[in-house]
This record gives sequence, structure tokens and C-alpha cells, in this order.
Amino acid sequence: MSDVFLKLYIKFRSLTSSEDGQDLMEYGFLVMLIALLAISGMNEVARSLNHLLHHISQALDPGSGDHHYGGGGGGWWH
Repeated sequence: MSDVFLKLYIKFRSLTSSEDGQDLMEYGFLVMLIALLAISGMNEVARSLNHLLHHISQALDPGSGDHHYGGGGGGWWH
């Protein structure tokens, strides 16, 4: 049984010390980083878009009672 572990350990050490797959690993980490940044950025974009669409729907529905537009001059719905 210890012979199997020794062979696995030797194989693992040879994979970590060789540079054959190093470029592939670097590209994999780069793709993973870009994906994580894109996902976290999409949450902010979705939140902003939801906020914008909420305000547009409020402006188009004068009966909703939640108007924050016009700055005291009223709105186009008067």
C-alpha cells in the first residue's frame, strides 16, 4: 500500500516541478480571474439597470404616488 502512495507522491512531485503544463495553468487562472471579475461586475450592472427601470416605470405611471422627479417644478404628468 505504501508503494502506491510513494508512486503517487513521485508523480505529483514530477508534475509540480515540470514546466510543461505551466502555461496552461496560467491561462486557466487568468480565465478564472476574468470570469470572477465579470460576474461581480454584472451584479452591479444588474442592480443599476433595475434601479433605472424602476425610476422609468415610476415616471410613466403617475398613479403610483412615488415620484422623485421634477425638482419642485412638477412633472410632465400634471
